[in-house]
Amino acid sequence: RDAGEQAIVEALEAIGAYVIRLSAPGAPDLLVGFRGHWQPLEVKSQTGTLTSMQWRSYGANVYPIVRTVDEALAVIWRKRQKS
Repeated sequence: RDAGEQAIVEALEAIGAYVIRLSAPGAPDLLVGFRGHWQPLEVKSQTGTLTSMQWRSYGANVYPIVRTVDEALAVIWRKRQKS
């Protein structure tokens, strides 16, 4: 798990999101439910990159990679505004 993940999870839960931590090989780190929508998120450190397993699993459909609380919240709000 990346160092910033706990702060990201706490911030998402603080706005009322439901957060499931995933740990299957190649799966995104988090599955976030917010106001009827689900969004997978990959949490990385400031210099972290996707593993070869993640590249194979995601293919061209890379999940949003978030490195900070602000990035995670922006993805969730943007997803909500599009619907």
